[in-house]
Amino acid sequence: MKKNFYIYFFITFCMFQSLPIMARTVSVMSYNVENLFDNVHDEGKKDWTYLPLEVKKKSSEVQAYCKSQRVPMYRDECFNLDWSDKILSKKIQQISKVIRSYDNGKGPDIIVVQEVENLNVLTMLRDQGLANLGYQEVVLLEGPDVRGIDVGMISRFPLASPAILHPIDLSELSNRSGGFSSKTRGILEATFDIDGALVTIFGNHWSSQSNIDETRLIEARTLYNAAKNVKNSAVLALGDFNTIESDSPHGINEYILSSSKEYSFYDAVDPLHSTKSDDEMDVNHFINRDVDALVNNNINEGSHWYKGKWQFLDHIFLMKSTTFNPDDKDANCSIHTCVGPVWNTFAVHKADFMMREITYVDRRTGKTTKYKVPWRFDANKGQGYSDHLPITLQFLVNY
Repeated sequence: MKKNFYIYFFITFCMFQSLPIMARTVSVMSYNVENLFDNVHDEGKKDWTYLPLEVKKKSSEVQAYCKSQRVPMYRDECFNLDWSDKILSKKIQQISKVIRSYDNGKGPDIIVVQEVENLNVLTMLRDQGLANLGYQEVVLLEGPDVRGIDVGMISRFPLASPAILHPIDLSELSNRSGGFSSKTRGILEATFDIDGALVTIFGNHWSSQSNIDETRLIEARTLYNAAKNVKNSAVLALGDFNTIESDSPHGINEYILSSSKEYSFYDAVDPLHSTKSDDEMDVNHFINRDVDALVNNNINEGSHWYKGKWQFLDHIFLMKSTTFNPDDKDANCSIHTCVGPVWNTFAVHKADFMMREITYVDRRTGKTTKYKVPWRFDANKGQGYSDHLPITLQFLVNY
């Protein structure tokens, strides 16, 4: 009897040793939704453009602000845009249509959005546009951006702890020449409980290209320092990083992707651009992207189009130390949660309804070219979506 017990125990032990790691698949999306404002003024913010027209006409403060706008397009929009309840509802419907079109109408599990004014309008997006999709958490912490835009998250999974907003301190640039806004958006940190496993998401919307490159270097450093302090959790960073190849200094290359850094990241864009076959691909193989070559080869153009060129301003980064190869059956993370990216699921989420054809004239050469570009939202017509395309990725979470 005793002998039979030991045989049974040994067989059972071997069976459990051969079982694969328990895991579930999670999908994430990063989407710059371009000016998702509600139509109520937020104290201390210059959100005057996105108010109902009847309110703007009665306010001397709004009229003075609109008159001060130097760019004719922005000045005209400030005076004449009617951000009514009807138009706000339409904007929410349009953005929701894009999100719902992912995964056959299911939408991603976690959405990181940029250019959202406040928690109110983000909650409206969840409750009105994304109702019945199982989203429970809405995360947004107000930052110092002058216009009032922030980074937010919508998730099917609950928060494991209160969210944190990491401010961007640009005081070291006070004596620098060149343009930059000292009141830029912070980096949003939220840790979600996924069936008992912890996954920390950093939401980013770095300073635009109208700011000097050093601003994005500081933002990269802020993200790196915040991410390296995360304990017992897998780490991802998503968002609109507003960084192009010519940036110098280049914050992403110096902090996020640098192999010399102890806590460097993988870029989900890179496997898409690899010259290796799927069979040869693993988490250790990455190459520098060449966007122009990709456009010429019709592989994948980018997430944002500007003046005749596609670029990847949007990224999904995964911390190397909390990432495993899903094909490695012996992979494990005994100390913390790890995620296994399914690299071939990375995509610029693009459908025909999200695009429109334009004719672009290169001012330098006079050459005329037709492009299909992201269809920006037109409030007058109630059509369009955003000037960015969302990017998506699926990964396994071990638990």
